[in-house]
Formats: sequence, structure tokens, C-alpha cells
Amino acid sequence: MQKFKIEQFKFTKTIEDWLEFRISQLYSDNTDDILRFLKIYPVDKDKLRTEITPFLLQGDLEKSGFNRRVMPSDTRIKTAIDNLSEEFNNSICSSPVANLINRKNEVQQLSDSIQSNAVTLLTAEAGYGKSFLLLQLHEYLQQQEIISVPIRLDRRTPATNLDQYGISLGFLASPIYCLSKYAAAQKVVFILDQLDAIRWTAMHSSQALEICRQFIKQIIYLRKENKNISVVLAARTFDINEDIALSSWIKSLDNECRKINLAELDENTVNDLVAPYENYSDLPSEKKRILRIPLWLGFYLSIACNNHNSVTKLNNKLELIKKFVKDRMKEVERCSVSSSAAHALADSISQLMMKSCRLTVSEFLLPVERQDQLNALISVGLLNKQNEQISFRHQVLFDYQIGFSLYEAAIISVENLLDAIGSREEQTLMKREQLKYAMNLLLQTNQESFCNCVNAILFTDDIRFHLKHLVLYSIKDIQELKKPARKLIDKIITEPEFLMQFLQNASFGNSYIVRYLIEAGYIAGWLQNTDQVLVDSTINLLFSVVNIIPELVVKEITPLVGLSDSLDAKIFRALPIEMENDADILFDLRKKIIKSGYQSYSINWNNLAKKYPQRALDIISIILAQHQQELSGISDPFDAEYIMKPFMSKCYWSENDDNVIQMVMLIPQVVLKFLLKYINNILPSNSEKAIFNQWIDKFQCVLENKTSLQLTILKMIEVAGGQLQDRPEELIKLIKPYLNHPNFIFIHIIANQLFNLPAKYADMVISWLLKEPQQRLSCGNFWIESEWALAGKLIEKFSPHCSEELFKQLEHTIYYIPPLKDIEYIKLQLANRKNGIFEHYWGHAQYFLLPKLDRKRLKPDTCEFIAVLQRKFGFYKNEKL
Repeated sequence: MQKFKIEQFKFTKTIEDWLEFRISQLYSDNTDDILRFLKIYPVDKDKLRTEITPFLLQGDLEKSGFNRRVMPSDTRIKTAIDNLSEEFNNSICSSPVANLINRKNEVQQLSDSIQSNAVTLLTAEAGYGKSFLLLQLHEYLQQQEIISVPIRLDRRTPATNLDQYGISLGFLASPIYCLSKYAAAQKVVFILDQLDAIRWTAMHSSQALEICRQFIKQIIYLRKENKNISVVLAARTFDINEDIALSSWIKSLDNECRKINLAELDENTVNDLVAPYENYSDLPSEKKRILRIPLWLGFYLSIACNNHNSVTKLNNKLELIKKFVKDRMKEVERCSVSSSAAHALADSISQLMMKSCRLTVSEFLLPVERQDQLNALISVGLLNKQNEQISFRHQVLFDYQIGFSLYEAAIISVENLLDAIGSREEQTLMKREQLKYAMNLLLQTNQESFCNCVNAILFTDDIRFHLKHLVLYSIKDIQELKKPARKLIDKIITEPEFLMQFLQNASFGNSYIVRYLIEAGYIAGWLQNTDQVLVDSTINLLFSVVNIIPELVVKEITPLVGLSDSLDAKIFRALPIEMENDADILFDLRKKIIKSGYQSYSINWNNLAKKYPQRALDIISIILAQHQQELSGISDPFDAEYIMKPFMSKCYWSENDDNVIQMVMLIPQVVLKFLLKYINNILPSNSEKAIFNQWIDKFQCVLENKTSLQLTILKMIEVAGGQLQDRPEELIKLIKPYLNHPNFIFIHIIANQLFNLPAKYADMVISWLLKEPQQRLSCGNFWIESEWALAGKLIEKFSPHCSEELFKQLEHTIYYIPPLKDIEYIKLQLANRKNGIFEHYWGHAQYFLLPKLDRKRLKPDTCEFIAVLQRKFGFYKNEKL
């Protein structure tokens, strides 16, 4: 019994999946049947206490009717791959922009993902060129001698099981099984395009999805066994996000799957293509966005080739596709075919597709007498033909055709529209795009019919939520509220199920709807509601149209300002970012909110200064006013709070000051005048140096990439003066009222401004220095250089050009300038020398300033004195003592 051991086999979901995969690799029969056989095999076949060998097990499996797979020949596999490649190539139609768009970066991105991931998911909305990109990827892989197997799931819908699906593709069994032996030596890549199609084209979409799951699962297991195999999936973003079964499956693949989202076209590319017809930069933002989508850009260019002027009026997708179809029908008539007959055939084909739940229809199902119309529709690019299967050139054209049929039903009656929408089982995600076209066409035709249909869809129990959400959102496109629309809105907002969706989506940004809600008193009631979510949504709704109807919005918001901190915070967050676009009444509201203590971040100072320089000054003034006490006064330097203040103070510019400095360069004279006046008003008229020391305190230079307000002000003044170097008379006029201001901060500012003057003003600058030499010669920023350095720059620049009398006076003044230290401090230093502690208390000014004088005009005594000072202080670095 000591050698007897029982181990329980842990049959987990992971183990079961792995067993099913291995069984499918070895046997062609149903994996569930074989798994069931294995579970009871030892008991059922009397094999307990018997060694079970692979040979024995295989024999018993064969006796029970289970057959081993036979590996198909290389010829059969190659033929199947070649046929799929040709079919894939022919199924993707080139567009006017296809060969003009460079997607090399995206192809490389997909290729890199293939190397490192078992599964790559490519997503984008309809029309972004996913299929064309996959075609480019397929061609690239072939050039790299990689086995590439492209499959369009909308044309080759999975059915029955994976083996049967492989047979339908031309293989002898599962495609993964057939190619697995090659994956050890050569890279194998499957490309599954139109993954979302399996959810809305096949009657048994759940079965198709399950086959795809098995397809991907087998690839992942082979990848884990170091087989060089991977798969690229492509689907519309909306379906991946909204289809519950599809999204949950994709989410379960997170560890094995890399998601790549295909972006819009680069604006420069679109600009070059549109340039012959319109100036892209002048187009409305919505039209710009549409033209960055390859499909819609293709429609645009196709229309423009035949009629340059017509494209200028096409500003949305509906107008583009209507015009494109109309343009193609003109080409149909040139083929001696009636456009009405061609329309009828296109409608018949779309209805056959809807009934069969497929995106293709057999050519043999179409009447023989319609062959001319069919050929004409194919020749003008509305339909495709492949393997006797007819399809629309792009799914968007199919959606529009069905949408037009729904529109025609809605024009007749609401009941006809509901019948055309079908049962809940028929209301797939595909129906959403089709209904969207129908509702947009209906709104353009008749607002009353549109509102009746919206009402019917919203308040009918048999309509699925995603269609209700669509029609609710379509209300956003109403441009004029007539009685039917107002009546519909009154009904919608009484329904809790729809109210929040209506506020956050349907009415957001629509000034016509918001105006009505204000005038009807709904907005005022919601703002007073205790439901904070409703209040938040109402505030956001109001600010979504504030640049269109500012007076009405501000009138509703103003009573809320100051009621509570939370309300003020909500209003502040809802304010538009671009304050340069504010109406005057809105900017006044903004200032009121900022004055409450809310700092404005990410201000585009350049745009603000260009458009409204006074507004820029108003915001700066408010920011400074919030910190006036810190800017104008100083605490006890021995107070603990003051000692920590450089680290704790909130007296910082609210963002990186580079942006506001750029603004100063645009309006230097305005900023300089404003800041000089502001500082004059807040600072005391004395020569105390303590406040100046706090302003330039090195610890306030940077904190979390922010600059102190004091240093930002000084930098703004310095930059403004620098911009006025070429306008010295204007600069002098601005600083003249403050030339004799006794405050050290002003002395520092004026010294910096005087440095911007040309040499011809030398007498003025030297006279200014000599008027109060003790203060003005020591006005530098001692944290970054000697306090004498700033005056030294002025002396070096202007002393060669001043009068002889002023030069001699300046030389004498510097030579005999007394030390800045008081007598008691000097006595203390002299006493410390007895203890071996030496500190210089005189000679600093002379060391820094005398060498800056014009050497050609110096007295011999001064030159000798400079040499003495060099021996005494020459070992100091960076001009700082």
C-alpha cells in the first residue's frame, strides 16, 4: 500500500479546451463525442488495472468508429490558398484615392504585430479602408514569402463546423490543421476580413461566431507550441464595442491579442487631393472630418471629376452619398439604360440580400431581362460581380439603398416603416445604419413625418434599444423647431427612460432645442432640481451652445454663481476652453467665476492677445489680485511659516509661463504699461530691500515646473522691454513715471529696461545710476549673480558713450562707494578675525564695477586699484561674492 498512489485528474475548462484542440488535430470526428469516449474509456472498455498504450487507445478509437485525419497534399492546399487570394484581390475594388494613399506605416505596424502576437485586431469605422489595407498587407506578406490566407467572412460565412468550413474554402479539413505542418518552418498568416459580418449576415450568427472562436483558439494553441502562425482580424469599431457576444469574446483574447485602430487620413494628404476643387483649410470642420475618411473622399473626388462646382455644397455624408448615387445614375443613362429601371434593380437586389441575410446574391436569382441594367450598375461602380455573386461596391451603398427603402415606407405611413424595420430578431446592428439614412432623408423632406416616426419608434415596445437610441440622437439634426418637434420634445422629457439621453446626446449642441427648453421653462426647473446628475447635465447642455446663444445661456447660469462652491466648480468646468471666442457677456461671467478662486489653465495667450488684448490683461489682473497680499507684503523673516513659505506658497503661475511670455511678445507695450502700473499700486514707496529679496528668492524659481508669480512678472516685464528695443522713445515714455521710484523692485525693473536703450541715451542712463548710487548700483538679482552685476552691464554698455563729466563723476562714485554692510556688522566681522574667521566687508562694488568702465578713459590710480582688487577677489567664480 505504500507504493499505491491515487491522483485526481483536475478537469478544468483550460484542460478541456486543450484536449478539444488536440483531438481536432488528430481526428476528423466530433470532438465532444471523442472527449466523452475518453472520459469513460477505462471503465467502459474494461481497462482498469491495465496499461493503456497509445497503440491500444488508437485501436479502440478506430473500433468505435473514430477516424484519424489524413494530411492533404501540398497541391490541394496551394490551390485553395491561390483561389482564396484571387477571390480576396477581386473582391476589393479600387477607389479614386486607393492608389494615392500611402499606408506603408500601417502595413508595417500590422507586420510587426504579426511577429509578436497570435492575434491582431484591426478596427475602424466603415469607410476607413480596412479591407484595402488588408489587401496591401496580403501583398506585402507574399513578397516576404510568408503564407498568407485571406478570407472575407461576408462572402465566406462560417457554417456547420470548422472542418466543414475548411472544406467550403477548398481545403480537406480545418484550414488551421491543413497548414499547421508548414508553420514549423514557414510563417503562416490568416487574414479574416469583415469579422463583424458574421453577426448580421448569417441566419445562425452564433454558430458562425463559435466557428471563428474555434479558428482563433486553434491558432493560439499552435502559437504556444512554437508554431509560426498568427491571424489578423478586421471589424468595425462600432460592432466590436456594441455587439455583446463579439465584444466579450474579443475581451477574452486580451492576453493574446493586440488591437490596432486605423486612423483617419493625414490632413496634408487630403489637402493635396481636394486642392483642385476647394481650399481644404476653409471647409467646415464636419466636412474636413468626413473627407479624411477614404471612402467618402473617394465619393467626393468621383463627383468632383464630373462637376467641380457641385462638391462645394456637399457638407455631410448624406449629401455626399445622394450626390454620388445620382452621379452614377447619370453614367448609367449613358449606357442606354433607364436610371429608374436601374434603381428598381438595385432595390430588388438589396431586398433579396435582406431576405437571405447575406451581403451577396446569386446572379441567377435576377431576371434575365434585367441583364442590361445589371451590367450598367457594375460598369459605373455601384455593384460588383464575383463568382456569379452580386454585391454592392461597398456596404455603405447597401445601407443607403435599404435606408432609402425605409424612407419610402415612412413617407407612406408610420405603420409601413415599423413593418419594414421588422421583428426584434431582424433589428440587428446593421439595421442601425440603414435607419439612420432613412431618418435623415425623412427630416430633410418633412419634419412632421420625421417626428411621427421618432415618436412611434421610441414608444413602441417591439423596437430594440439601439434603434431607439439612434432615432433619439437623430433629433439633434433638427434646425428649426416647428409645432410637431416641440410636441415631441415635450413628450420625450417626461419619460425618465429618455430624459438623460435626450439632454446628453439628442439636444447637446443644438441651439434651437436649447432655446426652446429655456423659453418653455424646462431649463430653470432642472437647474433647481435636487438630482445633481440632472443639474450637471443641464449645465453642460447650456454651455454646449453658449457661443451661439450667449445671452440666453448666461441669463440662466448667472443666478447660480456664488450659491455654493460645488455649483461654481461645475460652471467653471463647463466653460469653453477657448476664451478668445467668448461673447462679452460670457467673458464677464468667466471673470466672475475666476475671481471666486478658480485658476484658468491651458489659456491660449497668443490667440487671446491677438483678438482681445484687454481680455488677456483682465485675466492676468485677476490672477495677480488673488495673490496681492503675498506680492505686496512680507512676513517676519524669523517666523516658521515664512521660513517654509518658499516651499509651501501657492503664489505660482497656474501653468508653464512660456505661453504667457509668447503673448507678451505680441503686445509688449500694453503689457509693460499694465504691469508697471500694477506694481506701483501694490508696492510701498520705500527702499526696504526685504520685499525685493522675497520677489527674487531662488527657492521660488521652480516648483513642479511652475514659476513663482513674482519671477513671472519680472520675466514678462523684461521680455516686453526687450521687444521695444527698436522703439526707444516709446519705451522711455512708459518707464519715465517710475524712474525715481524708491522701491528696490522698481529700481531693479528700471535698470533692466534702461539696458534696452541704444548708446545715444548714455547720459540719461549714467545720470540715473548716479542719482541714488548706493541703491541703483546694487540692484541685481543676488541669487543668480552679484548684486552689482546688473549695474555693471549698464556701465559697460553706456560708459564709453557718456559725457566726460559724467564719466569722471561715475568713476569717483564707484571708487569711494561705502560698503553696504552697517557699522555694527563690520565691527562683528573685525572681532571674528581674532578667531581666524575672515569675511570681506568692503571692495565688492569696486571689484565688479570699476573694470566695467571704459578703460580708455580711466585714471592711472583706478587702473592700479583694479589690479589690487583682482589679487584680492580674483579667485571668486561666476561674478558672485
